[in-house]
Amino acid sequence: MLIPLHLCSTLLIWGLFTIILLSDRRSLRNRLCFCGGMLFSLGTFKEYLYYDLVPLLERCGLEISQKTFQPWYSMMTSLLYLGAMPAAVLFAVRFSEVDRWWRRPQRLLAAMAVPAIVFACCFPPWETYLLQRTSFPFWLSACLYNLTYGIIFTALMAQAVRRAVTPKLRRQKKTVTLLVLPLMWYWLVTIFVFHTLQLHRLLKLWEWNSLLVAAAICFYLYLAFHEGVMGVRLNAEHYRWEAESQTAFRGAQFMAHALKHDLTKLAWCARNLSQGENPPPEAAVVSHAVEHLTALQERICMQTGALELRVENCTLGELMEGWGLEEYSSRGMALVLDLEREDKLLCDPYHTAEVMRNLLDNAWEAAGPDCTVRLTFRKRMRLRGHRGRFDRLTVSDNGPGVPPKLRESLFQPYQTDKTGESHMGLGLFYCAKVMLGHGGSIRTEENDDPGCVIALYFPSGRS
Repeated sequence: MLIPLHLCSTLLIWGLFTIILLSDRRSLRNRLCFCGGMLFSLGTFKEYLYYDLVPLLERCGLEISQKTFQPWYSMMTSLLYLGAMPAAVLFAVRFSEVDRWWRRPQRLLAAMAVPAIVFACCFPPWETYLLQRTSFPFWLSACLYNLTYGIIFTALMAQAVRRAVTPKLRRQKKTVTLLVLPLMWYWLVTIFVFHTLQLHRLLKLWEWNSLLVAAAICFYLYLAFHEGVMGVRLNAEHYRWEAESQTAFRGAQFMAHALKHDLTKLAWCARNLSQGENPPPEAAVVSHAVEHLTALQERICMQTGALELRVENCTLGELMEGWGLEEYSSRGMALVLDLEREDKLLCDPYHTAEVMRNLLDNAWEAAGPDCTVRLTFRKRMRLRGHRGRFDRLTVSDNGPGVPPKLRESLFQPYQTDKTGESHMGLGLFYCAKVMLGHGGSIRTEENDDPGCVIALYFPSGRS
């Protein structure tokens, strides 16, 4: 469903002037510019409400129609015609730094209110809808009223450029002037001049101001990334998206490298202590510590180092031989296999086995002695956010599930709620890295039963 043109124009105007406000919310100039922009947006917003939203609500059965909405349409139109250009002039006064006008802002506001009050007395705001269609004096008065403010606005903006004391400030003010003048004069001409001269074929041209607003937004962002505009300067910083994890691993890799050299010395000492008929009891302690640290060092290297995947088209039966399912069964884990051993999976057998062992270890530690794990395989599944088909391998357990505080960061490095020296929070990140290397994904999925469901998505290969 396409967005209505009036709504599109309104959103673009709101976006442009919101960006200007957020550029420097403390600046009175930016706040006045924002207020003026919101008043200008009434033009497209009222058209959207009257011609798009109200008929839609009426078709839905609500007791509202264009006729009942006409007074609101009239009031919004009157506020646009009487308030938008005075607001623009207030911005221009502050922008041009005409201090003698701004010393007593109450007088300035009172002087600007008089023409609006006279206009409202001659042409009641609640009758604007009817006056637009029947009264030439209304259009002539509205045209003179708004064009007068337009000329004042243009003169003030030109004066702001001339009065700039430095070339840089002059360039900045000239840029802002070029940004707002085309939008304002396009609106003035297509609304008031064309209606007053009754150029019926051109009356709908004002609706295409969305193109000018879109161009103004692009121009504004271009300036913000170069010299800066209206208090904001943006800077594009290029970085490698995977650099965060590489930085996080640098310390772990340095530690593993340092351990490797010291472990060589400790292993040599342990062998010497163990030799002889009566080795000291400390020898067994040192040997055990060396074995434990060696396994830890190898694990760190595997989980933080670069991956070299060798993808093969293997049957599930062949892959499961490397998962150590018999070992888990011997511990007391109940395994339920919802898969066919003859089904094939395109993957790296070694790293896939490491991923499965990580997930099975996690399931065992979460569920305890009564652990039940279901392995499920489905072919050619859809994956949201990805093209193509995927083969899904899921590991489900009956444990307590993933803690809510860890769900968003579950696959980030050093994220764990477990205690103990063997839990470093790298296992699931390694799993995610392996799946990314395959061109797939790893995700937690919803489960009606208690426990955790981890799904591995592999790009589908030939069966």
